[in-house]
Amino acid sequence: MDLGILIGLLVVAFSVGVYGSFSGGIASVSGHIVARNPEWSFLSVIIIGSVVGCRIGAKNAGRLSARTVLALLAAGLAVAGLPFLVRGVTRARPPWSS
Repeated sequence: MDLGILIGLLVVAFSVGVYGSFSGGIASVSGHIVARNPEWSFLSVIIIGSVVGCRIGAKNAGRLSARTVLALLAAGLAVAGLPFLVRGVTRARPPWSS
């Protein structure tokens, strides 16, 4: 395959991914605003996490194997799901929720 075509396909794939993420985020925020239940306190955490994740991902994009990236993603999802698992098993509210 020609290098120019490959670069063009990568640009299109990146653009579609960015557009999908952005429009999904806008739809999510709009839905919470319409329902009058946005958690504005989470906004700073989400923005900081996004910036840090983008920086780390951009720096290590070509350095990590696909297997390592999948293992890191699986570990992150497991950690994120742990509070839900604890709540489901114990039927108790986590101490950080009000």
